[in-house]
Amino acid sequence: MKRSGAVLALALALAPGPALAQGQEGGATGSQANLIFGVAGTFTTSTSLWAVPDQPLQISDSLPSTIALTRAMDGGLGLMFYGMYFPKKSLGLSGEIFFLGTNYEDECNLVFTTGDSNVATACDDIDGKSRSTATVLATVGGVFRISPRGAISPYLRAAGGIAIINRSSVAMDGQTAIGGVVIYSDEDAHSVSPAAILGLGFTARSKRGGYQLRFEIRDNIIGYDAVTGASFRAGVRPPTEVRYQHVFTLLIGFDVVLEKSRGRRY
Repeated sequence: MKRSGAVLALALALAPGPALAQGQEGGATGSQANLIFGVAGTFTTSTSLWAVPDQPLQISDSLPSTIALTRAMDGGLGLMFYGMYFPKKSLGLSGEIFFLGTNYEDECNLVFTTGDSNVATACDDIDGKSRSTATVLATVGGVFRISPRGAISPYLRAAGGIAIINRSSVAMDGQTAIGGVVIYSDEDAHSVSPAAILGLGFTARSKRGGYQLRFEIRDNIIGYDAVTGASFRAGVRPPTEVRYQHVFTLLIGFDVVLEKSRGRRY
C-alpha cells in the first residue's frame, strides 16, 4: 500500500493544475478528441515473486544439503498499442495490447551443506541467473477524463482482461560438473491469468488538436504462479499458488486523434 500510494502521489505531482487545463485560445475552447489510437513506450518496475528458505537438495550419494531460493521479476522497457473512444464528453472506452519486457532474476544461498560440491556448484549457477520472459496484457475498460477540451486533460482509467506469460515462473534448474540438475519442474511452460489495471495520467494536445502526448503511471495487477514451500525432493513441481502481483509501469505515449469535435465560442 505504501508503494502504491507513493506512485499515485508522484502522478498527482506530475499532473498540471486546473489553470493549465483551461486551454482557451481567443475566447474559444479547444477541440475534444473522440477517437484515439496510439503507441507508447513503457518502463516497468521490479517485483518479488516468491522465496523458499529451506529447499533440500541431494545430487550425489551424500545426505541432502539445504539451499534458500528466491525469484524476482526484473522490470524493463516495453511497448503498448491502444485505442480509445469517447461517446460521452468525459467517459470513454479503452482497449490495449501491452508487451512487458521482463526477466526472472534468481538467487540461491547455501544454508547447510553435507560437503557435496555439486550442490554448491548448482547453487552458484542459479545465483544471479537472468531468464528472459515476456508478459502480454490484453485489456478493455473505461476512462474518465477531466477538461476534455483543455490543452491538458488529466484522466483516470480502469480495465480488466488477461495476461499471457510465456515462461514458467516456477521452473528452476542449475548446472554442475556432472550435468544439469532440475530443482523445480513445471510442465506448463506458458500460463494465462486474469489481469487488471488502474491508471492515472494526463494528455497534452498539439495546437491543432490532431496529436496528443500521453503520460501515465499505472498499477498492473497480474497473477503469477508462486512457489509456497519446499518440495520433498528436486526435480518435481513444488507446492504453488497464484499470487496477484502489483507491477507498476510508467508510460509515455503518442496519440493520433482520428475524430474530434470542436469547442463552442462564448
